Amino acid sequence: QDAAWEEWFAQHRIEPIRVTYEELASDHRSALAKILSGLGIDPTIAKNVDSRTAKMADDESRQWADRYRASRHDPKS
Repeated sequence: QDAAWEEWFAQHRIEPIRVTYEELASDHRSALAKILSGLGIDPTIAKNVDSRTAKMADDESRQWADRYRASRHDPKS
């Protein structure tokens, strides 16, 4: 899917605004400012935007990830 998106952007001569999950999770205002700036919109607007979500990297998330990784190695688990 990533390759298809890259091809689509290239065909339409679009330089995508790239924001990683880590950027968004660590500082949502800076990530939003980057996006706004890339769209030609005043990036200072981002200072007034509060996030209504939180990073979901807690112990429960790690347990799910561990179970998933274990099941990939042992189809019976």
